[in-house]
Amino acid sequence: MKVAGTAPLINEQDLETMFGMFDITKRGTVTAEQANRALQVILGPAADLAEVGVKPGSNLTKDQFVSSMAHALKRASPYRQQ
Repeated sequence: MKVAGTAPLINEQDLETMFGMFDITKRGTVTAEQANRALQVILGPAADLAEVGVKPGSNLTKDQFVSSMAHALKRASPYRQQ
């Protein structure tokens, strides 16, 4: 499976839904800290979006959140990406 690749378990639509769950005030942004918590739910407590360029204290739009999360998940995957 590692060599052949697998479909991602979490896709962009899932990440967009997750963004909505963290954007409880409906402002259209979440903090880097909220995004890190979301990543840690998936990858564990050592996960950090700073590894993909998200600066602590910054705010992320939905597109930035999805892009950053997808990049972090891709980097953490032991499987070849399709």
